[in-house]
Amino acid sequence: MEKGSLVYINYTLRIKDEGKVVDTTLEDVAKQAGIYNPEVRYEPSLVAVGDGWVVPGLDEALLQMSEGEKRTLEVPPEKAYGQRDPARIKLIPLRKFGADASKMRVGDQVDVGGQVGVVSYIGSGRVAIDFNHRLAGKTLIYDVEVVKALKDVGEKVRALVSYTLKIREGDIVVSTDAESATVTLPVDKYNEGAYYMRRIAASYVFKYVPGIKRLVFQEIYEKPAEESAKPAEESAKPAEESAKPAEESAKPAEESAKPAEESERGRRRRRSAPKSQATSNSSTREQA
Repeated sequence: MEKGSLVYINYTLRIKDEGKVVDTTLEDVAKQAGIYNPEVRYEPSLVAVGDGWVVPGLDEALLQMSEGEKRTLEVPPEKAYGQRDPARIKLIPLRKFGADASKMRVGDQVDVGGQVGVVSYIGSGRVAIDFNHRLAGKTLIYDVEVVKALKDVGEKVRALVSYTLKIREGDIVVSTDAESATVTLPVDKYNEGAYYMRRIAASYVFKYVPGIKRLVFQEIYEKPAEESAKPAEESAKPAEESAKPAEESAKPAEESAKPAEESERGRRRRRSAPKSQATSNSSTREQA
């Protein structure tokens, strides 16, 4: 493989002295080892060969491998996660963790100022946090397979966008034309908050797909099919309801007699009413 080649690999990682599996891309292996996590997608992992995406010992081996090849590698600490550094174990007063202090247990992972460490000791009002990588000082065994080496420009762009934005490749449509590529994402996946992640995806594309000099992200909105039928269904309503004015048009004619009948009663009441009352009514109308 050449440096910068994009490949998909499957691997299973074990600690040499312990023999236990600590990581894998294979679902059946994870279940057998008792480390299966339903929130993890078990599938081949994308790697830019020789560019530091994996530990140095594995990176060096991938440069010597070809598509479809399998190897078992022994990687010493200096080519994996380094030796354990006692200076990276910090003693911190428990009171600094506030209400969470009473819940802390040895083995818990904690975040201190953006650094993640493991609680290794609690006592005398203090807690020891180990900021060494959990695999530091360990010799590792990798069972690795180069599943696929990416060659097509479109599949390289799709793989890098999927890797960066954490979106399944099946949800991504890529078209290429000369020196540009257009990436279409489903609207429900097109998160405005991921603006900076799309910029990182673009930088990866420009780095690992040399022929591409322009990358376009686009979103497409489509009218749901069920809604398009509604106007045709509702078009009958005006015709059905058109009869209502004709039916209701008789009401004014029927009710038109009422004002005439009531006006005759009003005249009779005015003739029989005392003059003072008529005067009062007249002044009220003038005020209105």
